[in-house]
Amino acid sequence: MYTWGILHIINAGFLAVIMMIHLRFTRKDYPVNLIFSLFLFSLAYISFQMFLFSTQWILDIPHFCRTGTFMLYLVYPLAFLYIRKLLYKEGWKWIDLIHFTPALLYLVDFAPYFLQSAEVKRQQLLQDYAQQNVYITSVSWLFNRFFHFQFRAFLSLVYVGLAIRIWVKVFLLQPPTEIRQETRSVMHWTLALCLLLLMGVIPSVIVYLFHIPIRIDIIQNGSIYFATMFFALFLFFRPDIIYGIRGLWVAGENSRAALPIEPAPLVAEPLPEEPENIQKKVYLKEETVERLAIAIERHFLSDKTYLKNSFSISDLSQAVGCPTHQLSAYLNNYLGMNFNEYINHQRITYLLGQLTENPEWRLFTLEALGQKVGFNNRYTFLNAFKKVTGETPSVYLKSGR
Repeated sequence: MYTWGILHIINAGFLAVIMMIHLRFTRKDYPVNLIFSLFLFSLAYISFQMFLFSTQWILDIPHFCRTGTFMLYLVYPLAFLYIRKLLYKEGWKWIDLIHFTPALLYLVDFAPYFLQSAEVKRQQLLQDYAQQNVYITSVSWLFNRFFHFQFRAFLSLVYVGLAIRIWVKVFLLQPPTEIRQETRSVMHWTLALCLLLLMGVIPSVIVYLFHIPIRIDIIQNGSIYFATMFFALFLFFRPDIIYGIRGLWVAGENSRAALPIEPAPLVAEPLPEEPENIQKKVYLKEETVERLAIAIERHFLSDKTYLKNSFSISDLSQAVGCPTHQLSAYLNNYLGMNFNEYINHQRITYLLGQLTENPEWRLFTLEALGQKVGFNNRYTFLNAFKKVTGETPSVYLKSGR
C-alpha cells in the first residue's frame, strides 16, 4: 500500500506543477486552457486522495473522504470538453454546464454524509477498511451502494465515445491536409488521450458486466498512476500540444468552403455542392489567419473606412477579399471580439491619436467627436470610449492627456 502511496503523492505533485505551468504560460482567454487545467487539477486531487487512502492517513483528515468521487465525476466530462473545444476552437457556452450535473447529483446524494462529524466519518472508514471496501461509496442515501461506481463507469464510457467521434470527424472524415500537417502533435495527443480514457473505464465496465472479482483499489491506483506517467512522457516530448490547434475552425455556409489557395488572395473556392441543410466547419490554417490580419491592417492604414458610420462586415470582407464567415471567425476566435467591438475599438484608437496630435479636437463637443469617428449616437460612443480607456470621454479630456 505504501508503494502506491508514494507513487500517488508524486503523481499529485507532478500534475500540480503541470497545471501551474499551464496556467502561467498559456493564453488566459482560451476556454480550452482553463478546462485542461481543471482536468489536471481533478487528476491531481484524485491522486492525492488515493494517497490518503493507501496510507490510511485519511483517518486523520476524514473530511476529505468521498470527495475524490466528485472529482472522478468531473474527469471525463472535462476531458470531453477539452478535446471538443481544442479541436473545434470553440468558446465556452452555458449549455456546457449540463455536463456537470452528475457531479452535482453526487453532492446532493452525499450531502448528509458530508455534514457528519469527523468522528462519525472515521468510524465508517474503519469499518470499510475492515471489510476491504473502502473504495465503494456505501453511504449514499438516494441510491444503492454500487450505483455511483456503475453509473460513473458507463457515463465515462459515453464521454469517451463522444470524444472519439469528434476525433474521427476532425482527422479521418475528409479533413483538410493542412490540419494534419500543422497539428500532428495534437492529433496524436488527442488520440492517445482518448485511448487512455478508454483504458481507464473499461476495467470498471468489465467488472460490472461479468462480475469478475477484481479489487477496485488496484484498478483505480493503476489507472491514475499510468495516466500520470503518460502525461509526463507526452508533455516532455511534445510540449506544443498545450497550445492546441494553431489555425481556426469556422462555420461553413450551406455548401462547404475550401481553404484559400496558395498564394492567392483570401477567397474561398467552393467545392462540389452538398445538401443545403448540412453545415460544416472549415479549417483556416495559421498562415491564412496571419495573411488576413495583415490584409486588414494594410486596408485600414491606407483607407480608414471604419470611420464611416455605415461601415459593415460585408464592406470589410470585400475590401480584404475574405468571405464574411471567415472574417467573423477571425475576429471572434482570434481577436476575441465581434465586428462591432472591433470597429469601435479602431475608432476610439484613432480618436485618441487625434486628441494627442490635434489639440483643436479637444474643443469639440462629445457628440461632434463621436460623429467624426463614425458613431451614430452618443450612448454607443460613450460606452465604446469607456471600454477602451476605462474612463468616460469627459474625465479623459479633463485629465489633459
